[in-house]
Amino acid sequence: MKKIFVIAALVIVAGIFIAWWYYTPQNRVDRVVSEVGAIPKMKSFFLNEIKKYGCKSLVKDDFWTVEDCDSEVYYKIFFRDNSYYIGYCAVSSSVKDALQKIGPYLTPPQSCTNPSEEAQLLSSEGDVSIYKVCGLTLILRDECIVGVGE
Repeated sequence: MKKIFVIAALVIVAGIFIAWWYYTPQNRVDRVVSEVGAIPKMKSFFLNEIKKYGCKSLVKDDFWTVEDCDSEVYYKIFFRDNSYYIGYCAVSSSVKDALQKIGPYLTPPQSCTNPSEEAQLLSSEGDVSIYKVCGLTLILRDECIVGVGE
């Protein structure tokens, strides 16, 4: 009986250790980087972003959402044909607000050069919209900036 109790205690302790190790923030980030890195032709700069901002969750659906980051920005990976594109996302109240939150995280960083200018919708089709704001042309899908032009 004592032997069974010792074995059960060891199994419980081992289970707790494994669960703790599995759910530590760094291991969660490493798992997200590993899964995203398995996408063919994934850009290393994006994997570095995930590491830099400690993104700990990956939700897979029609698109993948990389979230639980140490910033107000999270990411979506949209798939089409044999390629993908990345959206930089943030909860925002307007297109201009989205640019202010997401702009510093873009490569190269973007900012609003004319704070009084309102966003102008240039085109919209399905869940993709093109706006002109702050001297930039922004392509948005859902709440994510997927492209920036001048």
